[in-house]
Amino acid sequence: MDFKQSIKTCLVDKYVDFNGRASRSEYWYFFLLIMILTLVADIIDASIAGVNYIEHTGYGPAWGVITVLTIIPSITVGVRRLHDINKSGWFMLLFLTGVGVIPLLYWSIQVSDKGANNYGEDHMETNGEGIFKPLHEKHLYLSLPILALLTMLGLYDMVIGLPA
Repeated sequence: MDFKQSIKTCLVDKYVDFNGRASRSEYWYFFLLIMILTLVADIIDASIAGVNYIEHTGYGPAWGVITVLTIIPSITVGVRRLHDINKSGWFMLLFLTGVGVIPLLYWSIQVSDKGANNYGEDHMETNGEGIFKPLHEKHLYLSLPILALLTMLGLYDMVIGLPA
């Protein structure tokens, strides 16, 4: 699945669909979109506040709009990603513990189950090569640690960096 297909699937076709499975490419491309939108929202909020982006702290209206529009599809694609490795979507609640981000990150990079599992049919192509082309897979795995680091920094900023 490419970037455009992932965005269309997550934001249009399966906006509130907790059923079925999501491939790694669908999940991580959508995560990349969220990171890009959050960065753009932070830049907009800094300009609204009249400060430099680097000096801007806190969250503004653009960040709030992006969060409201993407929270539901973020949860649903996470649940479908867990389904893809034959885990219950209820494991998404581990995110609320803080430390639960570690197993969720680990599971999100796991290889999809081959064939049907408890949550649906295999989403991979029947030609044996799968949805990933080798070049895309290589780039996706190189970007995973960077995306994980950005997520952890974002979580740290949200929990520790809030003004008193």
